[in-house]
Amino acid sequence: MLLPAVRAAAKDTLIVADGFSCREQIEQLTDSQALHFAQVVQMAMKEGPRGPAGNFPEKQQQSASKPATMRPRELVIAAGLIGAILFAASYILKNKNR
Repeated sequence: MLLPAVRAAAKDTLIVADGFSCREQIEQLTDSQALHFAQVVQMAMKEGPRGPAGNFPEKQQQSASKPATMRPRELVIAAGLIGAILFAASYILKNKNR
């Protein structure tokens, strides 16, 4: 029922699916791409309640919201910070009961 409904939808219809597997099926087996609800909210905040005009409006949002890739140095810094936070949390929890 999902894929026939997506295929039958007009090209300017916004397809929304919160589930990862549903979004993947729609992207792989139709010409459309589904958006997560949070992406729709982001789109509405940027474009207004009508969203972008034209065919396949979700493709405009998909390209605009792709995550930026982190450089190796940023990854090392992020990993170090996460490690420090986890160490501090475990130290606090360990000494909390003393």
